[in-house]
Amino acid sequence: MFQKKEKLLLSSFDFSKIQPLENAFAHNDEQYNYPLLGALKLGFTYAEVDIHLIKNEIYVSHRKPFFPNYNNTLTKLYLEPLFYFFQKNNSSIFQNKNETFNLILDIKTEANTTYEVLKKHLKPFHSMLSSWENLNVEKKPINIHLSGNRPINSVVSEKKRYVLLDGRTENLDKNYSSELIPMISEKYSKIFGYSLFFKMPSEKKMEEFRQLADKIHNQNKLFRLWKIPENEHVWALLLNNGLDLISTDRIQRLNNFLRKN
Repeated sequence: MFQKKEKLLLSSFDFSKIQPLENAFAHNDEQYNYPLLGALKLGFTYAEVDIHLIKNEIYVSHRKPFFPNYNNTLTKLYLEPLFYFFQKNNSSIFQNKNETFNLILDIKTEANTTYEVLKKHLKPFHSMLSSWENLNVEKKPINIHLSGNRPINSVVSEKKRYVLLDGRTENLDKNYSSELIPMISEKYSKIFGYSLFFKMPSEKKMEEFRQLADKIHNQNKLFRLWKIPENEHVWALLLNNGLDLISTDRIQRLNNFLRKN
């Protein structure tokens, strides 16, 4: 399962110092040796990882790797460490057992074939994953969300599932249940427009943003933007006007900002 140094690193992890951040969404990929730990240590309750299906294995990488490294699989980097923490911490991830850790899998390869393989990789870890069967929900410490190339029809048709779907603004008109799509995610520039140079959003754009946030919240869903300018003034403006989740690559910077506000 783990190499000696990995086991030592995981066993030294101190859960008592984690203070969960409900607005914090980390994007981590293969640039980190242990991408999960950085987000957890700072209390991020959401973390996204890009995944590729290659020869029946699921690899973590922003771009499709030319020479896949078996140490960079979803199982090695995320599922096994989370399961280790789950067992070590009395069937929870955070000290507060009501707090859920959300792992968002951004599928970069074909949706349905990737999902079929993914289900096999998730099966050994079902005991720590929330599940949904008809109207019954079995809450566990970890929620799995599918983003990117989402197998929407496959997930909707399942009698019992262990995943949620990451929504888009175009999904709002279908009024999917929040037990299927609990979060609406969109690119910052789609809402506020693209600009070569940084500028704060106009009041007109902010009013449109507030209306969209209200529409999302009326469906009992969370609102997330990605590719947000890494700027504290923008973060504060968005959070104060209805955004629920700040998605960032600068996890330490966002942590510092949220702890001060």
